[in-house]
Amino acid sequence: NNTAVGYQALSTEDGHGNNTAIGYQSMKVLNAGANAANTAIGYKSGVAVTDGHSNTLLGTLAGSVLETGDENTYVGYAAGSSGTTSFTGNTALGFNAFAAGANVGDANTAIGWSTLKNTNANSNGNNTALGYNAGRGNDTGYDNTFIGSQAGSSNSTGYSNTTLGKGSGSLISTGNANTIIGRFDGNQDGLDIRTSSNNIVLSDGAGTYHIHIDSSGTKVMRGSGVTGAQIGNGTSSGSYFGNAGDFYSSRATSSNSIHMRFYNTNGQVGNIATNGTATHYNTSSDYRLKENVVYDWDATTRLKQLKPARFNFIA
Repeated sequence: NNTAVGYQALSTEDGHGNNTAIGYQSMKVLNAGANAANTAIGYKSGVAVTDGHSNTLLGTLAGSVLETGDENTYVGYAAGSSGTTSFTGNTALGFNAFAAGANVGDANTAIGWSTLKNTNANSNGNNTALGYNAGRGNDTGYDNTFIGSQAGSSNSTGYSNTTLGKGSGSLISTGNANTIIGRFDGNQDGLDIRTSSNNIVLSDGAGTYHIHIDSSGTKVMRGSGVTGAQIGNGTSSGSYFGNAGDFYSSRATSSNSIHMRFYNTNGQVGNIATNGTATHYNTSSDYRLKENVVYDWDATTRLKQLKPARFNFIA
């Protein structure tokens, strides 16, 4: 039940079944046993496969270095032309996807031009890359997800990273367990996490980050070019939640400046503001916000209940 078309295609297979090889030296050295069910189409596609089964290899040099792996799917010029041991369950679709690494590991998915090209995950794997050059530099990293053109393209040894967006995390090299949504590249807009771990970053389409949660749990919500440290010392305007849940707010001015506003269906009903020396809790005295207003009551008695005092703050 074998089909071979082309010079030396399936030339060493000795009768075991359900293989299809089309092209010059396609699966030349295969001798996989009964019901191997491999399919290879293209010049030297699967040329080194010896006893793998259930592989699909389509394209010139597709899977050309694969030897004993099973259940792999490689489609495209030189797709999957790496991996010299018995790795299973990989999918590569695109020119040079999985094309350079020697030991790709198991259960990787690479879709796009040169995605996961240099992966050497060895016994690990479970990388997913989708987009032009996504995860291209990945060496021993594993459990990564890179989605977008050049997303995660510089990752070397980092693991458990998730990046989503064109160029997302493209400068991160060794950091682990980072999550980036948007086009933040890992060293942009005053934030450098290229070798840092356990960060969550939400950025816009220009790479400007607006929310950053670091490994300690500190949550920074800010405008362009402001870090948590700058907010904490008052040199820049912004706000963030500390790792103990405390809220920090800064305005880089000694003039009166509002930090927080309060609204209901009547509009703004109060705010919290600072000036050079104090914090003000301002509430509205708009008559439109009041009801049951009366004037025939003993204001003098109420006034005498107050206890005015003079004091100085402790130095």
